[in-house]
Amino acid sequence: CQTLRSFNLCIHRCSYAVWSSCFFLAVTLILDMVLLCVYCGNDWYIRIYKRNLSNDIISISNASCKVYSFLSSFVQYLSPWVMVVITVDVFISMNHPNRIYWMCTRERAKATLLLIVVLLTFINLHFFWTVGLTEENIDFFQVNRLCHLTYQDMTMEVFTQKVQPYIDFLFKHLIPFLVTSVFLCLILSSTCRNRLQKFDIQHLKNYFLEVEALFEMRLLALILSIWFAIIYMFQSLYEVLRLMFQGSETIDYIAMKKVDVTLKLLFYSFLSCKCLLFYILSAKTRRYMMGGAITVNRALTKRSQEYKLAQQSQNLIQESNDNEDSGVKLSTEV
Repeated sequence: CQTLRSFNLCIHRCSYAVWSSCFFLAVTLILDMVLLCVYCGNDWYIRIYKRNLSNDIISISNASCKVYSFLSSFVQYLSPWVMVVITVDVFISMNHPNRIYWMCTRERAKATLLLIVVLLTFINLHFFWTVGLTEENIDFFQVNRLCHLTYQDMTMEVFTQKVQPYIDFLFKHLIPFLVTSVFLCLILSSTCRNRLQKFDIQHLKNYFLEVEALFEMRLLALILSIWFAIIYMFQSLYEVLRLMFQGSETIDYIAMKKVDVTLKLLFYSFLSCKCLLFYILSAKTRRYMMGGAITVNRALTKRSQEYKLAQQSQNLIQESNDNEDSGVKLSTEV
């Protein structure tokens, strides 16, 4: 967590001097940590302790059931759409590099993120009145708590079971994949036709403090966008098959389970390896991390020295007190 916090702080500072997409990269690092803790961490917790930590959290109270359901779904929606915005910024930086200084600003990045947050909040707002916690007495000593759909309406039940899975599929997988793929294809087409505009470095230096770091972050964002598109392509295909053959007896559930585990592994690797990519591809990140490590080492060394001095002074005081006590005792005996 401390390493991730350092990377996040470094990328966040780059958003002021390098590129507005660094702001989105910092956001996606936070979202990655949340997704890894909620889903990968919960899978690990189930295998180790044979308990579902998410179920324990949502079973605390009715409020925790509603809030946890809303936040988990909201983060799942937000993470791919942040990557979509990063891909759009990469497209602008490669196809229209001389427009970066007014199209890819930090203020526009904040406004775009705010718009996405508001729209996704409205999409997931239904959890606060459709989901609730119910209790069922199994016996005199045991109560079963279940967080599920509690809105007593046939239309809402049909909507949740029939329509909501397709909405989740569209906004979590298919549309982000399609938008990202379109912009990546435009970048590839421009690259193959040699239509990419060249950077006017002297002009950009009037607006960006570190143009070299801008090139590094652009390459990093492009790699993440391609990686994201590949993973979400396989996830979209899997979701299409799952929705088409849901409840069918002809599907091989063992094979589907293996595919699901493989896709989870790829997705978790995508979430967890971004810090490594930052360190490998960005010299600014390496310098910042090395500077941070040196600062931490100096602080620890200084604290260790202060602790040793305090311990030595305490030992000297203890010895002087012991000598005074022995002198008083000797004088008393005389």
